[in-house]
Amino acid sequence: EAILSTVLPLFLLLYIRYHINLQDRDYAYLVKYENPGGLIPFTMLLVVLIWFTLGAFPIKPIGVATGSMKPEISVGDVVVMREINPENLKVGDIIGYKLNETTIVHRIVNISRNTDLSLVITTKGDNNRFEDTDPVRAEQVVGKVMFKVKYLALPTIWLHSLYVGREDVGVETGDLNNY
Repeated sequence: EAILSTVLPLFLLLYIRYHINLQDRDYAYLVKYENPGGLIPFTMLLVVLIWFTLGAFPIKPIGVATGSMKPEISVGDVVVMREINPENLKVGDIIGYKLNETTIVHRIVNISRNTDLSLVITTKGDNNRFEDTDPVRAEQVVGKVMFKVKYLALPTIWLHSLYVGREDVGVETGDLNNY
């Protein structure tokens, strides 16, 4: 909302300025003004892209920083997830879930119910030896993976590694090929 309320008046100002200068014949030959109409679609696309990245839509992009899901999902891939009711998940789905402020992307290997009938989801990275130590609760589920875009997150991961050390979030991310 803040971006839109800033960008829209700016475009209106540019557009009005362009038309006023077209009408002022004495001044128009001194300065060449570009029509701002071509800038509007570009900026709107940029705003929508920013909203998408920030998760304002029911789909959300997540950059993958570990090899725990190889070969299905590699380091640097961006997975696009959609929000889903955890009750609609099934074994074999790849989901994203929150753990210690980090989003983990792993495959569901088991779904069960607690004694209080709450959903308990067991996940495992395809490239990990063992299932994740902590079961996933329904409120932790961010979404189900719809598709991936290869290597799109590599620049983000590289920049992130410059400023933030890698934290242990309690999930094994080892490579099975090294065992």
